[in-house]
Amino acid sequence: MTPDRTRGLGALAGALGLVALLTLTAPDLDVAPRQWVDLAVGQKGTIRDIALTVTSVETSASLSVRDTELTSTGVFVVVGVVADALVDPVTFQRVQLETRSDDRYEPRSEWISAQPPLTQPGFTTRGTWIFEVPSDGARGAQLLVENEPREFDGYDRGLRVDLGLDGSPPKPGALQPRDASTWVTR
Repeated sequence: MTPDRTRGLGALAGALGLVALLTLTAPDLDVAPRQWVDLAVGQKGTIRDIALTVTSVETSASLSVRDTELTSTGVFVVVGVVADALVDPVTFQRVQLETRSDDRYEPRSEWISAQPPLTQPGFTTRGTWIFEVPSDGARGAQLLVENEPREFDGYDRGLRVDLGLDGSPPKPGALQPRDASTWVTR
């Protein structure tokens, strides 16, 4: 090979290597970047739309819904919360449970009456989100709560609550989630 051709191949290999490096380190543009506020159970966290406190966390292999017991092959994670709507109505659309393996789960829809409802500013709601995860997924799980979706919400803040789950066996018997409630706070 000629020296010019060798230099050209070297430059091409260097450019391809740089492209590969940039591709590997590029942010995921499908996921808006978040600044997470880390909390523990019982601590109040505030973001643009919501002030939220996780008040309780329980695990169970079965839950009762309308006089029917539902049993899971995994585990139900039952998260009780109190939340204030601050400036705009809040629908709690952006709530997930994240496991240590970075899998994310949405609240189960069977318990819609237990979930915090649409809440207007100046009101507080108490409710429960129920997640179903694999048996080993509850240990170290975190609740993720983000602001209501807006036209642009890049670099927004979110709440990340360590649920304090250590992998202990779920409670025996079926849990009965209570209906959500709302009251005026200002």
